[in-house]
Amino acid sequence: MNDSATLALLGDQVPFAAYVTAMTHFRGLIDALSAEHAARASIEWIIEDLSRGSASTTIRGEVAELEARSSVERVVEAYDSLAATLEKGDLTGYAPKIVKEVNGLTEILNGKVEAIVFQSARREIVIRKREQPGAVRWQPTHPVEAYGAIEGRVQTLTSRGGLRFTLYDILHDRAVSCYLLEGQEHLMLDIWGKRVLVEGWVSRDPRSGRPLAVRRITSVVELPERGPGSYRDARGAVPLKPGGLMPEVAIRRLRDA
Repeated sequence: MNDSATLALLGDQVPFAAYVTAMTHFRGLIDALSAEHAARASIEWIIEDLSRGSASTTIRGEVAELEARSSVERVVEAYDSLAATLEKGDLTGYAPKIVKEVNGLTEILNGKVEAIVFQSARREIVIRKREQPGAVRWQPTHPVEAYGAIEGRVQTLTSRGGLRFTLYDILHDRAVSCYLLEGQEHLMLDIWGKRVLVEGWVSRDPRSGRPLAVRRITSVVELPERGPGSYRDARGAVPLKPGGLMPEVAIRRLRDA
């Protein structure tokens, strides 16, 4: 079930004030989309995940009646369609309230917040500040997608609605959203907090190369933990010759020379 929406702010040090502003407009945007696409449903939007590495926030819609669950999907699909529209750089036809909230979000693109990511289980779009002045202040960027693998540690795991977990990428120390398909519940067994290798279709920010999400996952493999001093297990490409200097001795001689 496609019942969650994610907004992430990219930057090395995202200011708290910018995050608060983003969340205010994120809520306003979700409320506006709910009013337009699910006016008769009583949807409660709950925080599903908060990830510091990317200032990423995922919310999930809940309804009391099972038959009203489709209303949550309609709102998320509208959020997903909005992301696709942002990619084209044109909000013609959208309600003034929705346009206002999107413009409010793009105003926080000030350098410290390098980009905003609109994400759902289906796609994401990266929004940056337009370098050349124009009527539209943002510049959309379509992520690059390719089959690959990401190594990291599972921090958040949920099977409510859709099957989703958050992986902290070892290389960048940033949150990566991983979306499983129905029938892949067995891949989620006993992986919380574990170091794993997730294989599937990886979407990346084309500018930084950072992974944003993994979809159509084919495998989740648990990796052995690395203990203190495990770096000593690393070996050079060229074996040490008999009587040769140990690396630490060579470094020490160079330092003391």
